[in-house]
Amino acid sequence: MNYSTTKPGSAGRSNSLILVMIFAVFSIAFMIANTHIKAALDDIKRENVLLRDEIKNVTQALNKSHALNEDLMSKFPRLSEDEISEFKKKGLADPESNIIQDLGSREELMPFKGMFGARPSFYPEVRMSLLNAKWVYLYYDDGTNKGQSLLKYRVANNGMIEWNILDTL
Repeated sequence: MNYSTTKPGSAGRSNSLILVMIFAVFSIAFMIANTHIKAALDDIKRENVLLRDEIKNVTQALNKSHALNEDLMSKFPRLSEDEISEFKKKGLADPESNIIQDLGSREELMPFKGMFGARPSFYPEVRMSLLNAKWVYLYYDDGTNKGQSLLKYRVANNGMIEWNILDTL
């Protein structure tokens, strides 16, 4: 005796109909999600263009600022002929270059330690300026730490250069 009220084969059609409906719901949900994702991607692309423009503007401003600083620093007095002559008598072959090179080798004068084990250094091409026969200005930046220092130096009779930090910003 069969007490089922469904017709033979109708259960298979019901299951198929349910599967089609589930597929349709997932398809619609996917299309809606895809539309939202495309809109979000378009927003990100527009923001990316704005950020690139902003980076370009900041880079141009920094380059202009560095050029102005370089121009200003080039106008600072350097060593006079008398001072150059005196330092040569003390053993410096090229006093301006020798002083800057000596400072570049003095990592103990760096006011911070290098990041991740890197050795901190001064780099003449970055910003070291021999102001006169007593002082050197320098700017340093390791990507994380930045600063400026004013250093006093003295050239001994044996050509050795002694350094003292006057101030650091």
